[in-house]
Amino acid sequence: MPIYSKGRIVRESLPVLLSVLVFSLLTGSRLEVVGRDIFLRVPSLFIVLPAFMNMAGDLADVFCSKITSLLHTGQLSMNFRPLTLWVTNIFAVLSVSFIGFSFISGVTVAFTFFASTSFNFLRLFFSILFSGVLSTFLMIAVGLVISYLVFSRGIDPDNFTPPVTTTVGDLISTSILLYSLSLTLAY
Repeated sequence: MPIYSKGRIVRESLPVLLSVLVFSLLTGSRLEVVGRDIFLRVPSLFIVLPAFMNMAGDLADVFCSKITSLLHTGQLSMNFRPLTLWVTNIFAVLSVSFIGFSFISGVTVAFTFFASTSFNFLRLFFSILFSGVLSTFLMIAVGLVISYLVFSRGIDPDNFTPPVTTTVGDLISTSILLYSLSLTLAY
């Protein structure tokens, strides 16, 4: 029996893909409920939020894909052996996160500067940067837990982990960004 059969991929992927649709709807509702005031005060977020969410989801997806491939091939074990391989991958993703979210923060500040001059731009920059790096860190943790649970149950993690982490990453990153910005704009 082949490892990758059409039936197995459909059986493992379809419930996951239907479930992540619910998380996508939750993300949209989160934007509606919490984000209205923030978007009115920082209209440049309409331009930057898709890139922010994409970056958070992509980083989680890259990390989890790398980890699940290493687990699947036996180069990595869930008891954190070899530890240096785990640390290297986590450090690499957090480094890319810092660089990427610094760029997104800079773009947001630039767009906001041209639209308004009544902002503390440094606070806005660090609020977005902090939100992005914290989102990445949390998504690494979520990705590790999901990868472990799926892998330990004999399910192919490549059919399960990427769609879950990217969608949950959208919800987490959007929530953290909106909460951080609401605190930043309150002071």
